[in-house]
Amino acid sequence: MTTQIADSEGGLDGDQVWTSRTCRAILAPNLCVPLLLGGPFLSSNNLVIDHGTRTCIGKNCGYNLLNPPLVERQINKPKPRFDPELKTLQKAVVADIKSLFPTTAAKLDKSTTSHLPCPIAAVRFRIEQLLSDDTLKQKGEDLKHEYLDIFPPNIPDTKELPSEVLMRIKLRDNVKPMVARAYSCPKKYRDGWKTLIEQHLAAGHIRPSNSDYVSPAFIVPKADPNVLPRWVNDYRKLNQNTVVDNHPLPLVNDIL
Repeated sequence: MTTQIADSEGGLDGDQVWTSRTCRAILAPNLCVPLLLGGPFLSSNNLVIDHGTRTCIGKNCGYNLLNPPLVERQINKPKPRFDPELKTLQKAVVADIKSLFPTTAAKLDKSTTSHLPCPIAAVRFRIEQLLSDDTLKQKGEDLKHEYLDIFPPNIPDTKELPSEVLMRIKLRDNVKPMVARAYSCPKKYRDGWKTLIEQHLAAGHIRPSNSDYVSPAFIVPKADPNVLPRWVNDYRKLNQNTVVDNHPLPLVNDIL
């Protein structure tokens, strides 16, 4: 006995549900399974079975009949509606909470005590702070005196520097000019920069030159206005044309 099973065209709709094509089915009693699908059904629906991975996938849509994906449904929750009674109740609760604030503030004012600032403690703290600053300043002076060769009071002359250390800057292109834009200096820092230049000239670290190769320089002022600013040279152009020569950094214990 045969019968016709009517069904829609196979595919994958918006809810990821697969349907088969219309096909003929033969009713046979006493089967070991409720439904037995053979080769004609697989070929008409373009199904591919992989027994190793236990999958049955439709070639047209890529849907796996044996391992269907989870269906994610978007649930649109209705917005809560407040009827007049609920709005009235809400206003009453807010008013009740606001009425408790003055009472609570009055209770806290009665239970707490206020103390005037103690000038003796402030004077003591200031004295201890000044003593600590003097102690740290003295320790700094002792450290500089102990390592006077590392922290000299003035810029050392080139004659006092060790001569057994040699270095060389090897350029990639010896004829490439090092031209860079100069930095401006505020007028209030020009005297300090002039002092730095005169010190380095006297020590022999720099000398007057009319060379076309130049690297710009600028100064960084320090927090203490009585201290000379820091002189910084911009060697980025020179570094780009220099063959890199890496050396390990010395340890602080070895320096001191």
